[in-house]
Amino acid sequence: MNYNQLVASRMKQQREISKLTVSAVADHLNTQKSTISLLENGKQQINVEHLKAYSLLLNIPITTFLPEIKLNIEEDIVKNEADTKLYESLKTAIDCMKTFLGRNLKL
Repeated sequence: MNYNQLVASRMKQQREISKLTVSAVADHLNTQKSTISLLENGKQQINVEHLKAYSLLLNIPITTFLPEIKLNIEEDIVKNEADTKLYESLKTAIDCMKTFLGRNLKL
């Protein structure tokens, strides 16, 4: 199972925990049921916008969908170019969120 498929399975699992149907998610995201099915089955590349939409809809943190990120790209978690692109996209998004939160939260 590649990284995209791991993220996809978590998206589906969280939707099911929330008791939402594929149709309900598709309606909320203004897309086709087939698109949601492709995403949740790991057959379409997931991007940060997909994760953001699911996060807002399900009212859970984006990180819920992310398996442990291993920073050693030589390991099995990133096996091909598509996985590398998803990994880099997610890593960049997380770094941006950390920067934003660091600037805007007074601890």
